[in-house]
Amino acid sequence: DAAKVESNWVDMIISAAKSDNREAMAAVVAALHNCIASLSSKQIGRETNKAAEIFPKNVSSNGMLINTVLRNFVSAKTITNSLKKSNDTKNTKNQETGEDGHWDSATEWIQLLLSKLAKLGMLPQMFFAIGNTANEEQPARKPLCKVLPEQNVLLHCMAREADSFVMEHGSFTDVVNPIGGEAGTSVLNENYSFLADLVTDFSPVLEGGPGTQQERDGDDLVDDSSLVLSALVTVTDILGSILGVDSPLNNRLRLHLGNETTLLQVTAKSLGIISDDLAEMSRGRRARDIRLSTQEQQLLTSLVRLIGNLCYECQYNQDLLRTTLVPSSEKCDVTTTAGNDTRNALHVLLTCTTYATSCFTLREWGVIAIRNALQDNSRNQAMVAELVAQDPVQSADLEHAGIRVKLDSKGKVSLSKIDEEQEKIAEVVDEDD
Repeated sequence: DAAKVESNWVDMIISAAKSDNREAMAAVVAALHNCIASLSSKQIGRETNKAAEIFPKNVSSNGMLINTVLRNFVSAKTITNSLKKSNDTKNTKNQETGEDGHWDSATEWIQLLLSKLAKLGMLPQMFFAIGNTANEEQPARKPLCKVLPEQNVLLHCMAREADSFVMEHGSFTDVVNPIGGEAGTSVLNENYSFLADLVTDFSPVLEGGPGTQQERDGDDLVDDSSLVLSALVTVTDILGSILGVDSPLNNRLRLHLGNETTLLQVTAKSLGIISDDLAEMSRGRRARDIRLSTQEQQLLTSLVRLIGNLCYECQYNQDLLRTTLVPSSEKCDVTTTAGNDTRNALHVLLTCTTYATSCFTLREWGVIAIRNALQDNSRNQAMVAELVAQDPVQSADLEHAGIRVKLDSKGKVSLSKIDEEQEKIAEVVDEDD
């Protein structure tokens, strides 16, 4: 009986966790991983094939099992020690050692188990099993308005796999796609559509959206927008990393995501919201004086990279970038460099170069994204060629130095002294008198 077998796995993991025996937990998770890996690698007889399909699905959709594994990804003792160190100002050096101090054999095997299930196309099942410890039948898909900590842990595990995939792809050509790569084209497409749906679900957090739906549903849990924002950045990082690999499979994935999802449109809208907020906060300041928080840098870079990699050698997505209109926020009066108040996703992408001086990584990905958006696309290139400069920014420093910035009808910039301008005005007034 599959359910009985799965409950036994849960009992063994919980027992190891209660006794704080990480080695025992590693052994249990390793056995579960090797069982799934063995079944998925065998093609002997009809019964074996049936078990290879059913068992991983049962494991992935077992809420108690997935929750237990994720909650024990890092030992309780390690978390306690980390909290103590974070309160000790003398241990700042230890805080910079990264995750290696948190990584033990149990963590390693849990990562391998989750990775194996994800390669088999089980990421959606694992994600929705979290919080469903009663293993009830999943209701119809509806937009998510909250993210549980365990779901964030799962997404961070997948981000780690995505980074490994990118690094290994440079040395090996037969690296398996970490999201559904062992499950066939149809399941792989479904998994990437699932990730695109998550981006759509989480994006309203940038406008203060998540939380209202939760209140209407009468949910007891308090929504934490920081968890939603973290999940948004992580999912965009996963997609951006994997789609950055140049391969025939990714060429098909980019086209699938452009045709079958609203990923590019939603990402462009999110980029527009952040860009408008930053423009409002930095009004009247020079580009080099703009300072971005770490969170803003991560989010901007993640969104720009995803848009750029979606457009790489994909004319459909390049055209979609040009034809997707992105309305400006009500608090920010935006006039595009095309000389009108209607902007598209390509305008938004170009606008992000304003903040490149505040973040080296954003500058690098901005250049790549613009190149990917324009490469071999004459219409996009023509649109950029028609852009015109708007009014120059007269900063306080220039004003104090007595210098005025001027822009003529052809977009040529010139400088003049304010004193000379005032003298000319005075002369004109005297002549009129």
